[in-house]
Amino acid sequence: MEPCPLRCYKKGQQWWVYSVLRKRYVVLTPEEWVRQQLIQWMINALHYPKGLLNEEVALNYQGRRYRVDIIAYTPQGTPLLIIECKHPEMPLSEKHLYQLNHYRKLLKPRMVFLSNFYQTIGMQVEPFKRLDTIPDYKSLFLQP
Repeated sequence: MEPCPLRCYKKGQQWWVYSVLRKRYVVLTPEEWVRQQLIQWMINALHYPKGLLNEEVALNYQGRRYRVDIIAYTPQGTPLLIIECKHPEMPLSEKHLYQLNHYRKLLKPRMVFLSNFYQTIGMQVEPFKRLDTIPDYKSLFLQP
């Protein structure tokens, strides 16, 4: 996956990036860059319908508040996959998998992923299968 151009502007010392899902500009942090790159890739290359994607979804789990970076839904509205985005220079670790496990327990998606854009690791939940890339949307609904 190659980085794609994003709609950005600078105001004072702060850069802003346009979020196609939130339909507004948000502060451009390294994690936000990863999130927006993955969303563009999912829409344009992997054919995920924009209307079935959401970002920065607030959750409560065991009295704590969390935010899921990206959720893709089935046409019926159930979570299909979730993605936790990390800083592009941050190595993915077991700590991140633990955080992702909280989201998995709450949302019960078919797949979960961690990505810093340059590395993506994931798993299909049932049956368990390690995944090294986010699958094309249409392939998720093909019968074997």
